[in-house]
Amino acid sequence: MATMSRPVAIGTACCLCLQFAAPAQAPGTAPPPRPRPALATTLLLQVRDQSGPIAGATAELLGQPRLQLPALAGLELGRAPLALRGSSDARGIVRIPLPAATEVGSASGYVHTAAGLGGLVADLQPGRAQRLELQPMGEVTTATGTEPFTLHARARLADGGRCRLPPQTGTRVRLPAGDYELWAHSDDGWIWRRIQLRSGARAELHFDGAPRTLPLAADTRLAPLDWPGLELVGADAQVLLRGTAAEAELVTRRGDRWLGPHAADTAAPAPTTRTMPAADGILCCVLEHQRSGRWLLREAGLVRANEVRLAAPPPGDTWLLQCGPDTAPMAAPWSAGELPRLPAAHGVPLRVRAVDRSGAPLGHIAVDWTPHGMDPAQLDTHTDERGEATFGPVHAPGRLRVSDPRFLNQQLDLDAVPHDGLELVVATGSALLGTTTWPDGSPAAGVVVTLRDADGRLRPALRAVASDDRGAFAFAGLPDDRPLVLFASAQREGRTWSGKLARQLAGGLAITLVLRDEDPQLLPAGGR
Repeated sequence: MATMSRPVAIGTACCLCLQFAAPAQAPGTAPPPRPRPALATTLLLQVRDQSGPIAGATAELLGQPRLQLPALAGLELGRAPLALRGSSDARGIVRIPLPAATEVGSASGYVHTAAGLGGLVADLQPGRAQRLELQPMGEVTTATGTEPFTLHARARLADGGRCRLPPQTGTRVRLPAGDYELWAHSDDGWIWRRIQLRSGARAELHFDGAPRTLPLAADTRLAPLDWPGLELVGADAQVLLRGTAAEAELVTRRGDRWLGPHAADTAAPAPTTRTMPAADGILCCVLEHQRSGRWLLREAGLVRANEVRLAAPPPGDTWLLQCGPDTAPMAAPWSAGELPRLPAAHGVPLRVRAVDRSGAPLGHIAVDWTPHGMDPAQLDTHTDERGEATFGPVHAPGRLRVSDPRFLNQQLDLDAVPHDGLELVVATGSALLGTTTWPDGSPAAGVVVTLRDADGRLRPALRAVASDDRGAFAFAGLPDDRPLVLFASAQREGRTWSGKLARQLAGGLAITLVLRDEDPQLLPAGGR
C-alpha cells in the first residue's frame, strides 16, 4: 500500500474542529520508510477449561468478508459463508489457515469437544487471538430423541450482535449455552424457535403446529426475512412450515429477483421493467427504513441490458440502494414514479491507515464510510495488523468514522477521496472501571455488564463485557461528558439477579454495581 498522505486527528461527532498534523521531517527530504509487518493469514484460538488447556477440541466456524454493507446484512447473493475447521494442539491452540486470495475479515461459530464441552466464537479476526473457556454444552433434541433433523442456529450475544453456527444434522445436537434463534427441518417440515439454552440443560423441538404449505417454482428459493442466506428447502417442489414458522416473514428469490415479506403469497406485487443506466450485474435493492433504525429488504433485482424488474415502492421511508462488483454503493429516497437518478457508480478506492498519537499502527479498528445523504450505502470494515483498511470504490462527499468500542468515536467529513490514502490519528478516550458484587459484598464473577449511552449517540450503541474472577469490569473509548447507563444480570440459584446504575461518567472513580434478587417473592398460602 502506498504511503498515506496528511495525518489527521479527526474530531468527535460533536466537534467540528479538525487538526492537521505537520509532516515530521526536514523540508525536501523523504519520510523514513515505515516497517510493514506481514499480514496475518491465520485464525487463532486458545481453548481451555478450569483445569487448563484442552487438546483435541474442534472449532467449526463460518468466515465472513472483511467489507460489509449493513443494510443488506445476511443477503449473501449466492456466496455462502466460507466453512472453516481446525483442532486444538496440546497447548489448546487452534490454528486455522485461511485459503489464499480470500477476503475473510472475521469468523464466528463454536468450539466443542467429544466430552461435551463447548463455547461460542464471535468476531474472530485474523491475527487477533481469542481465549475461550469451554463449559458443558446444552442439548437440542426431540421428545423421543430418535427423529433426525437439521438445525440452523444463531446465538444472540450480550452486545446485541449475532453469532451464526454451522448447520448440524442428527437426532441430538449439542450447542454451547446461550440465547438462540433456531430454524429446524425434518421430514415433518420446518419449525422456528427462540430458546435460552443453559449449560448442561436439554431443550426439546416439536415438529407440530398449524401447517402452511408453499409451492415452489423451479427457479424459486425461500428464506427467512432477517436471515436471507438460509434457504428453506423442501420436497416435491414445496416447503412445509409449521407453527410459528408458518407465520414468519419470508424473502423469496426468483431468478435475479428478491421479494420481501410474505413474497411467497400469490398477492406479491407485480414487477415492472424499468430503465436503469447501470452496468449488467448491478443489484438494485428497495429498502424500508424502520423506526428501530433497521433496513428491511422489500425487493431487489439485477440489472440486465440496462433494465431491472421492480414493483412500485411501498409506502413509508423507502430507499433505492444500488451496489455491485467494483462499484461504489449509492442510495436515494424512492417514493413513487420512475427510479431515482444516481450519479455514476465508479467511485474512488478509499484507503485509510489508523495510528495512535505516537504513529504506531492500530490493527482491528472498526471504521465505516457513508456517502452524504445515502445512509443505506454505509460500508463497514476494520483495519488489519498494519492499521490499514481498504473500502474499495466509494462515492464522495461522505463521512468517515471510527466506531470501535475500544476507542473514542470520531468522525471526518471528506469532500473528495484522497487518491493516495488518508492517515488517521485515533484517540483512546476515557475508561469506566467498576466491580460487580452480591449484596453481601462478595465479588460477582462472570456477570454480563451492559453499557448504553443515555443520549443514544454512542457507536456501537450497546456494549457488553463479562466481569472477571474478582468481579472487575472495564469499558474503554468513552467520552468524558456523556451520561452512561450500566446494567448487569446473572442467574444464581435458579433466580434472576440484576443491577442498574444511571448517569455514570467515564474517567472518574471506580464504581460498584450491586446485583439484587429481582424475582418476585411469593407469599405463603394464606399470607397477607
